[in-house]
Amino acid sequence: MAETGQVCPAVCSYFSAMFKYGVLSPAATCIAPRVDHRRDVAMIAASVCPYHYSAPARIIAWFLNVTDSDLISAGLGEETAAGVIEARDTADDGRRVTVSQRRSDTLRFKLNRSSVPDEVFHLRRVLVISDLSPHSRAFDLLSVNGTRIGAFEMRREIPNWWRSPHLVAADVAELHEEAEDQFAMKVTVREL
Repeated sequence: MAETGQVCPAVCSYFSAMFKYGVLSPAATCIAPRVDHRRDVAMIAASVCPYHYSAPARIIAWFLNVTDSDLISAGLGEETAAGVIEARDTADDGRRVTVSQRRSDTLRFKLNRSSVPDEVFHLRRVLVISDLSPHSRAFDLLSVNGTRIGAFEMRREIPNWWRSPHLVAADVAELHEEAEDQFAMKVTVREL
């Protein structure tokens, strides 16, 4: 569309999230992460949300503060409204885990300078994508932009909590040159 000078409609920016969460509503994509990805609840809440998808911050703020009586006034039944609030509050309780209770792993790598994209030096973040087959030890290390740094294998099985890349952060804790064109990198993989 750039060749013709046309701009994509705002809804286009929601397509990947709609696919990811399996919902047909752009507003539901803002709500789904706040109800543990429950499509049914996200779609119900989105159906009575007073804000347009072009204002995602307002959708989120509304959902985090809406009461069951607000939902009933908007047209939901009492049981349905109570179910939406319960799903939100249960998911919120699950997110209030302290940092010390979250799982983490430390990985160390020896890499050639040519295999480390410049963005890793600046952003200090990478992606750890594990093989999804059961009992696998293999994983790929990628830059945030998707450039493959390398394929690696752990001495033990990949932990289950690694298997959802959107729930895992991988920060570059150390990155320094050990020899000419040889870098040592330490990555902390932590549960979000």
